[in-house]
Amino acid sequence: MIYKHVKNGVVALAVFASFFLGSMTVFADANVSLFMTTWQKFAQNEASPVLPNILITDAGGGNITPAKGVTIMLPTDIDILWDKTVTQYAVNDALVTVTYSKNLRNVTIPVTATFTAGQSVIVSGAKLRIYSPGSSYRDLKLDINGDGVADATGVNGVQIDADVLKSDQQAPFQVANVSHAVSEKSVTLTWENPVDPDYNGLFITKTLTRGGKTTPEDIAIDKLTTTYSDANVQKDDVLEYSLKTKDNVGNVGEGVKVTLTFGATLPPPVLTPPPVVTPPAPPAEETPPSPAPVVMPSITDSLSESEITSLLAAFKDIDANTPNRKQIAYLVKIGALKGDKAGRLRLDAKMSYAAFAQIVVKAFAVEGKGTALTIMKKLGYILKATKASRFIPKKNALKILLKVKGIDAATQNITDMKLLRGTLLKGDLVPWMIAVVDAP
Repeated sequence: MIYKHVKNGVVALAVFASFFLGSMTVFADANVSLFMTTWQKFAQNEASPVLPNILITDAGGGNITPAKGVTIMLPTDIDILWDKTVTQYAVNDALVTVTYSKNLRNVTIPVTATFTAGQSVIVSGAKLRIYSPGSSYRDLKLDINGDGVADATGVNGVQIDADVLKSDQQAPFQVANVSHAVSEKSVTLTWENPVDPDYNGLFITKTLTRGGKTTPEDIAIDKLTTTYSDANVQKDDVLEYSLKTKDNVGNVGEGVKVTLTFGATLPPPVLTPPPVVTPPAPPAEETPPSPAPVVMPSITDSLSESEITSLLAAFKDIDANTPNRKQIAYLVKIGALKGDKAGRLRLDAKMSYAAFAQIVVKAFAVEGKGTALTIMKKLGYILKATKASRFIPKKNALKILLKVKGIDAATQNITDMKLLRGTLLKGDLVPWMIAVVDAP
């Protein structure tokens, strides 16, 4: 069942089950796939080549989920990395923020909803950095459960052109996690080196301003070092350090800057604190009783019993014993639920995406031009490629309801169970929708 509770002012929708399907999932190449139209040939040291569009498909449905997203893995036996300066990819023409592994061999693309059977996305804008000389073809792979092991091998991939070797004009990535510490006599810088295979150390350009005079100095740092200590400092020196990575052929990056005034960050002298005088405790006051919690009425509480009876009188399949009778009456009142020509609401009917969109648009007063399904697609609640006649899975429907209301489905306890398996019925939708509409 689905129930609603309030904790710390947050409404949670929870679905309970006796077991979790997620722990039983088995992945195979037949369930998910990665496809590019052709092998992509790149020249060594070509500046951040862009991959062609990548088509990712969940053939079985339910394999690609928001919990893990989808990770595209590069081969590890040649020197090729993702270009982490690209922070967003286009997924079905919508920009999403991606994350990279520390070694830049894997890029993870977030997913907002569990894929249905046959659902695909087109990923574009991914860039590479290539350091290897000419080599054979290499496949891209997919990891969909976040364990770092490939669950599927892509169709077509990357080839590095052995015949066209361009001159290297691209500097390594910048150093990361730069920090500094100041003592009474020195400044110490620390950082993490980039993972570029051709990284060959740093130039630290120190600019010292002392007594109105500015002096630059270049300091060479070898590629294995991650710290530098500067003892040539005096109080009130203005110091700027620029940490610039370089590669084997002398390409130098723009640099990461650290600026400080020496002495200004030293701790103040320790003073003896005055004695602490403890004031007398104030007289005890009676704690006023806590106010009674405010319970917000449901939107269905506005309906009288006579109005409910009147609203449902026309439907032959609704009687006094029908579950969620009050909620059904409310959805009939706002025009979200309508009967068929035979005078039935058919609460057991499987719902198509088009029918689901029509009910949601009515219940949530979603505005826009076109059909209800077109409106939901334009607003990003339903994927553009979804067919109107396709039945909507129950779990997808619940997540869309939450999203329309502005509730992050990731914060809700939605457990896979028999209730959420299969396609959505009107009877399932009635209590879900009222619970979400009621949520503050």
